[in-house]
Parts: sequence; C-alpha cells; structure tokens
Amino acid sequence: MVDTGRRLAEAIGEDFESVRFAAEHKLAVTLPGLRTLKMEGDGKEYTAYLTEEEVPGAEEEEPSLEYLASLAGFYNARYAFEKIKFEKIRIPVGQFRAFVRIQEGRINRNVVATIIEDPTEKHHLTNGDTNGHIKSDPLTLTIEQAYQVAEAFSQLHANCLPETNPTEKHHLTNGDTNGHIKSDPLTLTIEQAYQVAEAFSQLHANCLPETNNEIRETVDENYTLISKFLSENFYENVNYFLETLLEKHGNFFKNTDGTFEKFSALYKDTESLQSAMPDTGILPKVLCHGNLCMENLEFDSKGNLISIKNWENVHYGSVAEDLAFLMITSLPAKQRRNNYLKIFRHYFYTLVDIRSLKFKLSDLKAFYKVFFKYAIFFSMSALTNLVNSADFSHDVKSAAVARWEEAVNEAYDLETGAFISDDESPLTAQNS
Repeated sequence: MVDTGRRLAEAIGEDFESVRFAAEHKLAVTLPGLRTLKMEGDGKEYTAYLTEEEVPGAEEEEPSLEYLASLAGFYNARYAFEKIKFEKIRIPVGQFRAFVRIQEGRINRNVVATIIEDPTEKHHLTNGDTNGHIKSDPLTLTIEQAYQVAEAFSQLHANCLPETNPTEKHHLTNGDTNGHIKSDPLTLTIEQAYQVAEAFSQLHANCLPETNNEIRETVDENYTLISKFLSENFYENVNYFLETLLEKHGNFFKNTDGTFEKFSALYKDTESLQSAMPDTGILPKVLCHGNLCMENLEFDSKGNLISIKNWENVHYGSVAEDLAFLMITSLPAKQRRNNYLKIFRHYFYTLVDIRSLKFKLSDLKAFYKVFFKYAIFFSMSALTNLVNSADFSHDVKSAAVARWEEAVNEAYDLETGAFISDDESPLTAQNS
C-alpha cells in the first residue's frame, strides 16, 4: 500500500511524505470490495476510491459476484466523476483529479482520487433564497422563522385549552420543528434538503433529454451486477437485520411486534430487492447516486453543501429516486410528511427553468409513495451497523430507528390502502 500511496500522491501533485491518509468507516458498506480513503495534503482534502482487479491468467476461477459488483461500482463511480468534471455539472461531488492503476503481480490496484473544492466557490448555494434564508431583508420572513412562530402559537393556544397539558410551554428545545437538529450528524434539515434538491436538479438537467449510448449501456450492465449482489446480500442477512434491530436493540422501537408484522407483510411478496424498486413510469431515467443519505453528505460550518460522497451505487434510475430515498431515510417523519412536496417542488421548478420536461410534479409524488418499501429494505444494513456501533450516541440511534420504523408503518399503509391522504394538488399542498 505504500507504493500505492506514493503513486497516488504523485498523480495528484502532492508530496507523499506530507500527505496524511485515513480509512473512511461507513455505515452503509454496500460493496465490500471497494474501499474509501481520506487524504489531506498542502491544505487540501481528497477522497480516494480503491479496488483490486485480478489480471487475467491461464487458469482462472469463476470470479465471485462480490468481486464483480465491486469492480462495477468502481468503474461506474469513475464514470460519474469524469462526466461531472468534463461536462462541468454544478454538483459538489469532489472534482475528479486522477485515475491510477498499479500492478503488483497478478493484482491491479485501481484508484480514483477526487478533491473537495473550496466551499466558497461555485458549487454551493449562495443567493440565500433557495433554502428559506433572506438575511438582508428585515421585513421578510424565513421558513425557519415561520416554523418557530407556528410552534410558539401552538404552545399559547394549547395553554388556552383545558384538555391539553403541554409539558414545556415557554420555549422550544427539541429542535425538530424548524428543521434544525444540530447535534445529530445523520439527521437532515429542511434547509439541507433544499440544497441537495438544487444540486441534483443540475445533475439531472445534464442527463435530459434521455439518450442511449454505449457508455450508458455499460453503466446499466455494471449496475445489473451491483443490484444482483445487493439483492443476494439482503436476502442472506435479512433475518440477522431483524434479530439485531427488533430483539437485540428493541428498546429503540415503539412497537417491535407491530413493526415485525408489517415488515413481514411487505417482505413476503418481494422476489428480490430490485423488484421492490417501482417502475419509473413516465419519469425519465437520469444519473442517480443510489444511496443518497445524510451519511454521504458533507456540509461546512455555515451549512453549505460541499460534498456528496460514495458514488459506488451510481446508476441510471428515476429522477425521483435519490430525493425520495434521502427524505425517507434522513428526515424526521414529521418533517418529511410536512415538507416532501416542498422539496420536490424546489427540485422540479429548478429543473424546469433549465430543461423542458415531459413529466409533472404529481409524477414525483406518485413515485415517492410507492418507493417506501425499497427504501426500508435497502437501508436496513446501514441501520443495523448504526445500532451496533459504539461511535454514535443513544439519541442518534434512537432518531434513526424512529425514521425507519415510521417508514415501515407508512409503507405498510400505502401497500394496504390504509394511508390517510387528502389528495391535495402537489402545486398547493403543504402537507400530505
């Protein structure tokens, strides 16, 4: 690995002796054969993606699906980084810097390096009005301020009603009524969701109108291997996931028996993980991250989105897939229900300003409602790793379990027709 580090440092223009390397530990390890390194050198931050590829020989064994899927994920990620760089797409993924291949005997060690750009540069949102902040106007209300005022008046009015008994009526302490949960690194805020929505509208605009070409066909073929591996891994481990979550760590759940029954009902009719993915329908297929959750997002101290990480599951999928997964896995349930249409609207109208679209906002809503089952299945591995980890607090684990448990409840209600909705138009609805 020393030679790999030295060659990599040389490729990115850094002195090997001054570069600091550290392995990145992920909760969502979807492809075990693909590793991630964090590097720092000369005031710059880099991310390197590594995988090993065997040089073909005369006597070959049949390669494992894990090995093939990891290679597929590596090359798909490389494609995404190169496409974003050379087509100058405004999305903060870290700029592609180098591809290095180092042969050691019958092993090729492949490395892609990206650099996290200066967060003051062009990739993050700076105009202030896309996430509810308009700091220069003393007479203009922000979204967060409106939430706080609404909460304050709900406390006042609760005090006027004899049948209620608010426990803390004088000030707000839980932090989730206005989208801010500052102490939880795995919980998304509404402002952060708006930034991610805008970033992906830029990426998707570059993918439209849809075109079929040789590179895209290769990406699709690679993702077939990845999705097959993910499906097999899910079905081999689902009982372990359930045992760990509902028995070993059942104290995090409101209702372990009810969650198990609803999960079982969703699971029994599912032939494979990928079969739980809804058809795209009228929605076009664009470049998707494939595991867009808070763990894979990085924000600076001012709340600006500076990096979207870990692209090994990148593929062409529904325009609604990434945002739907992000909201289901990373927003508190109450925040998600009250704001998912606002987030989709923000994405949609940013995109429609760039490209002429053949789908409607209501199509995004329809996809979101049938996407829950896939989201809860896919996110089980990361949730299991989280509750087993000693690196996160009880509160962080409890919040993540609450998001997943509520998603299971909603998936079940949507599948059985018990979901309560007023069917408001996506153009005007505030809640759904």
